[in-house]
Amino acid sequence: MNEWRRYEPRGIGPSGRSMHTATAVGRKIYFFGGANSSGSRKDTSAFCDLYELDIGLLVLTRPLRAFLDYGLVRYDDLERVRSQGHSAQPLLWS
Repeated sequence: MNEWRRYEPRGIGPSGRSMHTATAVGRKIYFFGGANSSGSRKDTSAFCDLYELDIGLLVLTRPLRAFLDYGLVRYDDLERVRSQGHSAQPLLWS
């Protein structure tokens, strides 16, 4: 029998939003960008955050946070790539 189940992943997830991408890569789903979900047409705020959901462990993390914390990426660089209404495709190579 098919039925819906509600799962509560551990960790801190993204805020409510629209126009983001959710890209599955193996047993992980990556959520990127989007816009504030206030519903107002005047609200043009966009996000530049990345969340990773491990569907095996049901844990949410922010992989970009580590890059920022260790100085490998500058926050100013990320501010320029705020994105909403975009598309995403994983690039897999061996």
